[in-house]
Amino acid sequence: MSEQELDRRDCYVARQGPTWQTTTWGVGCTVVGGLVIGFGSGTGAVVAAVAIWLLGALIAGMPVVRRGRVAVSVDARGIELGMGRKLFLPWPQVIAIVELRSGRSRWLGVQPVPGAEIPRRPGRATQAVNRMFTASDVPAEAVDFSIPIQGWKLDRAALAAAVQTHAQHVELRLR
Repeated sequence: MSEQELDRRDCYVARQGPTWQTTTWGVGCTVVGGLVIGFGSGTGAVVAAVAIWLLGALIAGMPVVRRGRVAVSVDARGIELGMGRKLFLPWPQVIAIVELRSGRSRWLGVQPVPGAEIPRRPGRATQAVNRMFTASDVPAEAVDFSIPIQGWKLDRAALAAAVQTHAQHVELRLR
């Protein structure tokens, strides 16, 4: 077996695409919008139905539009977080991989070593997420370098196996 084949077998890649949650939201918004039209009357009912349909189309449609894009990739070199601007951290710069939760919202974060050279800095969306987790026991750095677990499925066992293979020093805090 070649080194390239070994690397491919021991990697973890999660790609974006529709999940049962996004599909349920899309169908649910379609049904609720139809009920608003059926039981409502006037311009207000039409505006409300259109707003509900647009919400459903957005929630269900974004994973379809982004289908195939890499959300998370783990290989011998390090970990890459996708979803917009990509962040790649080589294993020597990673302390932990953390699953974050706040209510029903779930995120996957990477905690870099102190003083690591990070190619990108957190933007406004990440800063808003950071405020959600301020009261928790999660390190701020892991929140700063995190992505939502939305529009893709986190396979904890496969992620743990890939990290164990390539970076045994990295702590996994998956819930």
